[in-house]
Amino acid sequence: MSRRVAGGIEDFHWEQSVGKDGLFELNGHGIYDENNYGVDLKYADPNKGYLKAGFEQFRTWSDDSGGYFPGGTNRWFELNRDLTVDRGHIWFEAVLTLPDAPQISFRYDNEYRDGEKASTVWGDSLVAATPGVYPVTGATRNFVPAFLGVDERRDTFALKLKHHIGKTDFTIGGSYTRNEFDNARYIPRRPGESTAQRYVTEHQKQQEDVFNAHGYTETRFNDRTKLTLGGSFTTLSTEIGGSRIYGTQYDAPLGSWATLQNSDSGYYNVMGGASIDQYVANINLMITPLTNLVIVPSLRIEKENVNGLASYRGTRVSSGLFSTNGYTTLNTAARDPLEVTEAIEARYTGIKNLALYARAEVSQASEDRMESAITTSLINPALTTNTPSNSNWERLGQKYTVGANWFVMPRVNMGGQYYYKVSQNEWTSGANKTTQDYTTHDLNYRLTVRPTSDLSFVSRYDFQLSTVDHKVSALPEVEASEFAAHILSQSINWTPTPRLYLQLNASYAWDAGISTRADGAYGVTNFVPSLENGYFTGSATMGYALDEVSDLTLQYNYYHADNYENNYLWTQPYGASAEEHGITATISRQLNKRTTVSIKYGYFTANDETSGGNNDYDAHMLFGTVQYRF
Repeated sequence: MSRRVAGGIEDFHWEQSVGKDGLFELNGHGIYDENNYGVDLKYADPNKGYLKAGFEQFRTWSDDSGGYFPGGTNRWFELNRDLTVDRGHIWFEAVLTLPDAPQISFRYDNEYRDGEKASTVWGDSLVAATPGVYPVTGATRNFVPAFLGVDERRDTFALKLKHHIGKTDFTIGGSYTRNEFDNARYIPRRPGESTAQRYVTEHQKQQEDVFNAHGYTETRFNDRTKLTLGGSFTTLSTEIGGSRIYGTQYDAPLGSWATLQNSDSGYYNVMGGASIDQYVANINLMITPLTNLVIVPSLRIEKENVNGLASYRGTRVSSGLFSTNGYTTLNTAARDPLEVTEAIEARYTGIKNLALYARAEVSQASEDRMESAITTSLINPALTTNTPSNSNWERLGQKYTVGANWFVMPRVNMGGQYYYKVSQNEWTSGANKTTQDYTTHDLNYRLTVRPTSDLSFVSRYDFQLSTVDHKVSALPEVEASEFAAHILSQSINWTPTPRLYLQLNASYAWDAGISTRADGAYGVTNFVPSLENGYFTGSATMGYALDEVSDLTLQYNYYHADNYENNYLWTQPYGASAEEHGITATISRQLNKRTTVSIKYGYFTANDETSGGNNDYDAHMLFGTVQYRF
């Protein structure tokens, strides 16, 4: 059992008039032991502009557990460390709004993240031999938790000018952003095995400088015609560094260790970077040919030029011997994507109590890629390989949407929307050609009914069907996957008396994902099973006014999923199966015109089959607040 106490100022607000028209505002909060703090200051004068500055920081937590393996000798691992990330933001903004003059604004932002968080890349562990598993003498499964070390900084300076001349509003601006990342991935491998346990530390360093200049105009020729134009230019340059080193601990020095395996190839001295120039232009024309009809055609063009290179020195392990005299690799790449998107949208409200809309969008994209990898042996420089790779990618994307909102009667309204989306992709490299077609059908419907002034029902249904068709060169086309998702939700709001209200919400989602199975691989079947993702959520809230100054609120939340696929005979089992309950009770009382106090108690319980019960918990919460108005 663990206990944690947190407290402080949840919300603070103070304002004061300054001079004739000025107003100063101060907002803040501070919660001890949650590292949640913030302050926001603002001075505003409607005839001059405003100044704003602030700071906020909050903490997020990550689960330190990995996967659960039902069979074998090892089933469950934990990192046994608190994984938290502190996120912060410091800002300053000044805006000048003098009458009949351009509006000028300047803003500075500093954002950062520090700490550790869970990684979706897991380490491995040896499990006992299981009939049908390849190899039959035993196998490894990746379910050992890993984590990320996060150290990120971002500084942004932005300047903007807005003005109005005649029938045109225009905005021009520019910004400079500096990003600095020094992140790491920490992966434990084969924990608890004396001859194979080791720790992987993968450092990823990156520095970015981003310059952007943009502008857009809006011209209203008359009540029926409006034209908007926009353009943007962005240039980005990066520098990278990093390493991947195995050792007997995290952040170990480069060297040889007794437990290194032949597959433990790492690298160090990563150097390189990339440069990107991006050009974007768009045009939108809004036309109202009829009183109740609006048509908006638009065009967007985006062009990029990308060049990059990276080099590193590789390490190798051969016959148990570690060597830094492995090889050097230089990778270069260049690409020039171009995308053109045309769209047209129409809205019609000429039928009483009915609004209709439709949108069609077509985009064409293409890209030539030129890549090469030059690898040189440090032991024998004559052993050099150059692997060029030139390819072309083309995509045709289409999306068509229709929808309607219908006010059937004063207490009944409904809305529905359907869209069809297809993306046809083609990659060509030499004589090899690969095509992938993504198709999606999406339908949603909403109904709102208010039979009486104190009772309302809101129903919603969402359906989505997605398929992926895949074809490689002369091989026949196959349906690589099919995914169907349904979501049905219902909410009820009832206020039977002025002192009592009830709110009920329920949502049920059932998804079916079908993937092509690798039948026959290594003599086993069911290697990739069909997976589903269905779950139910529900909540109930009741509020009751005990008297003129006291309120009672009760809330219940429920979650249930049953999708666990115990496929451990062939692979790592996946799918979430869990049940969670939570109930809270809150009493608040206004002591006087200035002071209100409240106390909340909560009880929460969860059973998690996916983790084999290792993440089950029962928790109690006690929360109190005092609100004072100056």
